[in-house]
Amino acid sequence: MTGINIFDIASREGAKRFERLDFLAWCERYIRLVIGGELAAFSLDGHPDLYEMYTLPMAPRETHQKAAQRGISTYCLLRVLWLLDRMAMKASYYFPTDDDVKDFSQDRANPIIDNSEYLSAKMQYDKADNLGLKQIGLSSLYFRGVWSKRKVKSIDADIIIKDELDEADQENMIFAEDRLLHSIFKYIIELSQPSRPDFGINKSFKKSDQRYLMIKCPACGRWNNVVESFPKNLFSSGKGDRFKAWIGCTRCKRDLNMKTLSLKRIEWVPKHPERSKDHRGWQESQLFSSTVDGKFIYDKFTGAVLTSEKKNFWISIVGVPYRDSELCPITESLIESMQGDRGFEKSAMSSFMGIDVGDICHVVVLGWTGYRLRVIHLAEVLADDEKGFCDLIETYKSYFVIDAMPYKNLAKRLALRYRGWGAIQYFKGEALREKTEGEGEYEVAVVMHDRTESIDEMVDMAREGFFVLPDPKKMKPHELELYERFVFQLKNLEKEKIMDKSGYEKSIYKKNVANHFGMALNSAFIAFRTGRGHFCPDVDPVVV
Repeated sequence: MTGINIFDIASREGAKRFERLDFLAWCERYIRLVIGGELAAFSLDGHPDLYEMYTLPMAPRETHQKAAQRGISTYCLLRVLWLLDRMAMKASYYFPTDDDVKDFSQDRANPIIDNSEYLSAKMQYDKADNLGLKQIGLSSLYFRGVWSKRKVKSIDADIIIKDELDEADQENMIFAEDRLLHSIFKYIIELSQPSRPDFGINKSFKKSDQRYLMIKCPACGRWNNVVESFPKNLFSSGKGDRFKAWIGCTRCKRDLNMKTLSLKRIEWVPKHPERSKDHRGWQESQLFSSTVDGKFIYDKFTGAVLTSEKKNFWISIVGVPYRDSELCPITESLIESMQGDRGFEKSAMSSFMGIDVGDICHVVVLGWTGYRLRVIHLAEVLADDEKGFCDLIETYKSYFVIDAMPYKNLAKRLALRYRGWGAIQYFKGEALREKTEGEGEYEVAVVMHDRTESIDEMVDMAREGFFVLPDPKKMKPHELELYERFVFQLKNLEKEKIMDKSGYEKSIYKKNVANHFGMALNSAFIAFRTGRGHFCPDVDPVVV
């Protein structure tokens, strides 16, 4: 039997038998949920849209792009508990923060397990803790926050669940899938309310088979995709006490009320059925909820005036991403308009470098053409690789601006070594200001600027065509991979609304998101402004 792995054959056969188990029947038999303050047997009554989700065999990857309060978190938890009950497996449940872990474990997982005599009897409490680990028979369920790579990399798994994907550190979440490398199962479940297009859950949903719920009109027989038809399918009539609104058929306007529809009149239809075997994606929305009426949707839709209200409506009610040009200024179309006809370059008339500092530092080098700034080089350098920074600075003879934090010693060493070639950067104050820090031989140049204002100025210049990006068609494979990360992180320069100390609403750029190359580009632009646009070093670096 040379070349045949008996273990693999047995595993595949076991998996086949495993998939034939009835997940829905398991839930109905063993699960009790608190509904209306009372403990009740699990049931899909009132949720006909979830029936197919509970009865289909699992795909290797499931993506749930969802509105708020659609029962998807409960589905995913029950699906994992069922898997762990049927096979000896390890599951890792990932959340954005440790606080999310605590909330979910205490408020969701513990009550479901405690209210099930069957699951409670299988729990090995002496081998687990109350929050981060559940031991169910021979299976393990870990809950982890992804605020650090160490947390993500700490355990291997057969199943990973990415909860609230769009709120998590996207770079750290990438490492989660590596936990499956030695598993024969490799199940991935991800769920989240979307935030913006081509990011997080929406990016993954677009790679799936993209299932949309179709509802057959009871009057004319037309099949309606209520999500993609909205708001054309939002109808109203009457005034005052006689006013009513509903989600209706786009042909005859008949009310498509989920409370009155049978399973025969609804069907999940994938846009890309050829992907269904490997990656199944569900678009869950409140538009076809049996507990949300048309008037509520109408009032929310017509009453959304502020940007925050519109964003909340499309994300939490409809369940689709929302892009606002004010909050997400770097669009795909802007990126395309900035692309030139050259690839990366090895030199320029004069060049300016921005360094965003972290464990992995991101570097952008701009070349001055005399009237525009061209992105001529991108790099990722480990924070402890000081030689790597020196090689870049000396190769491109760049005037640089580097973040003072979080590795201030690194920033100051480079500023001292290349005295007159660059400055360390703080995001303080308002308008761009230059000063010095330290005394005598340890004096370094400093630039200070308001973070949001500085990025806004860069974005304005980008819209005016001041920056030129390289042509992806002129890149080598490793260059293209780096450039794609650059573009992704540039689009991650996203704003959020906050209240200032005086109680007024203002927009600031989000922190702690994967926008490192975007911040490096901003620092390179500041380097251009403080380097007077014509920096060309004619002295050797000063070694201190």
